[in-house]
Parts: sequence; structure tokens; C-alpha cells
Amino acid sequence: MIPDIDFIQTCFGRFNAQIFGGSLPIPPLKLTRAASFFGKVHYRRHRNLLGKEIKSDFEIRISTSFDLPEREWEDVIIHEMLHYYIDLNGIRDSSAHGPVFRSMMQQINEKYGRQLTVSKRTAVPRQRRKRTGASTFCISILSDGSRGITICSPARVSYMKRYLPRYYRLQQMHWHSLESSVLDRYPKSIKPRIYRLRDEDYLKLQEALIQAEAQASAVPADQSRP
Repeated sequence: MIPDIDFIQTCFGRFNAQIFGGSLPIPPLKLTRAASFFGKVHYRRHRNLLGKEIKSDFEIRISTSFDLPEREWEDVIIHEMLHYYIDLNGIRDSSAHGPVFRSMMQQINEKYGRQLTVSKRTAVPRQRRKRTGASTFCISILSDGSRGITICSPARVSYMKRYLPRYYRLQQMHWHSLESSVLDRYPKSIKPRIYRLRDEDYLKLQEALIQAEAQASAVPADQSRP
């Protein structure tokens, strides 16, 4: 699966309560297309008046360049939450994955049956296949006014129409069929899932839909004569 913000938020809330006792304030959770890491805690480093190093403005960034099983993504998020916990509380360690981190990681693995690791990841960034032919997709307007997209097979349309409104608060749903390279940037869904639609991609799709409609309604020249 490819993680999205909803998934990351759900995991953060769940594991914050389960593992960290609800002690972690929710930082900005962001997606990145980085191919060099699965997840990363980003922060600003500065010193106080006493010269002590302080870390602040935390962000957790999760890469969408990898396609992993859901449980592995959960372990990635817990891994980054552990970094966040250590940095937020000013716990000293010899390195990012020093003995303190490894000890806490091992405790989590044993207590909660997880498989956190500090070994080098071997997954290869996914290569999105270019789709051929028209794709069936839905542009959704969510309750906060943001736009999302769901791409699925024609056979899944009725299922998505039924279940997407159960998983998301939607204002509108607009279904289309179109061939466009823009759609290659978004994964095809089997389960009810909406991915954030970038503004520039939305404008390109709207333009392509208008052009397709104009072509479909145009009368062929050899049929225009009386």
C-alpha cells in the first residue's frame, strides 16, 4: 500500500495512546516523494540562553515512493514516533540509533509484537506504470473544501460510490473516464481510499475533460453537409 495522511494520522493517534501513553503532541504529518528513506523526523535545532541545544518545530515525514504492506508502514511510523519521543523529551543518546533508542525499540517489539528495526531498508522505490487507455476515476470534494481523487476499475465504481461516503465526509463526487498522464501519479485503489489531488493536477484534468467533451460533441466534417 501507499500511505496517505489519513492513514498516518490514524496510526499516530492509535500508537500514541497504546505505546506512548498519549504523551506525544501531534506534529505536522507530511508526505514526501523521497526515495532515500521511508520515514523521517525533521526538526529545527537551536540553543537557548544557557547554550543548551534545543530541538523544536518537529515534523514527521513519510515517503510515498515505496509500496509496502500496511503492517510494515505501521512499524515505520512507530519508529519515527520513537525518534520524536526521544528528541521531544531531550533524552540523550550516543547517536540517532544509539543504545537508548535500541533498548526502547526492543521493549516495544517485545511488548507489542512489533518488528521495528534499525537495519538498512532494502525496498526499491516503486515505479508507477504508465496506464494505457482511459482510466475510471472520481474527483471528490471533501467537507473541508479540499479535493481528492480515487482511481479504480469500472467494476469497482458501484462499490466505491457506496463506501467512499462512509469513510470520508464528502460534499460532492464526480466520476469520469479519461486517458491522461496526470492519472499515472496516483495509485489505483481497490479499497475505499481518497488521495489528495494537487491543484495543478486538478486544473490539468479539468482542461483534459473539457477537451474530451468538445471532441465527443464535435460533428465529423463528412456528416456536416446536408
